[in-house]
Amino acid sequence: ERCAAADAISLVAQILHRSKTHLQSMLLQNNPAIVEDFFVILVDSVPDLTEHIHRTTARLLLHING
Repeated sequence: ERCAAADAISLVAQILHRSKTHLQSMLLQNNPAIVEDFFVILVDSVPDLTEHIHRTTARLLLHING
């Protein structure tokens, strides 16, 4: 389940990256920094989150530390 969740999070991030230009064109009228902040803070952190999920899952399954 955790690996499937990590894959789903990665897929959503890929879709968001493909949609970034469209999102910027729609939202930049109100606040130009909002889309960039969203991508920097949330979307760009997905690889780190995915790695953490995989490491935690492996540690739990193998019963080891580090």
